[in-house]
Amino acid sequence: MSQDPQGPNPINLGIGRRLRLKREIAGLTQSALGQKIDVSRIKIGQYESGQIPIPASKLFLLAQVFNVNVNYFFKADDQTPALAEFEDIDPLLNKLSISLLKDFEQLDQPEVRQSLAAVMERAAELLNENNKNTK
Repeated sequence: MSQDPQGPNPINLGIGRRLRLKREIAGLTQSALGQKIDVSRIKIGQYESGQIPIPASKLFLLAQVFNVNVNYFFKADDQTPALAEFEDIDPLLNKLSISLLKDFEQLDQPEVRQSLAAVMERAAELLNENNKNTK
């Protein structure tokens, strides 16, 4: 298969980024995830980088592994490009974010999760307001 000179298909890239995020939050290696859906670690890497599309049968299995609807992988939102830019800035920050997401996912009390999310949203709003005022 020849490499597309224009890079990965944007849809495959978005699906791959969401797959990698779910895998990292779950604390799985590419090898461990590959074993769960009967593909190689290399194939998982190709899926995550958008180099090759994920077959529908494997996408279905991935949705089962992560306990999400298949539609999760197709969500169009503004977070995918932002995630790529964020990773380019500082890979260590990305690891911290993944760690925080894992911790958040382990909170089993909905009211605690909602309160924490509200605090983070307010902090982000204040930071954005502060950034606007300093420009």
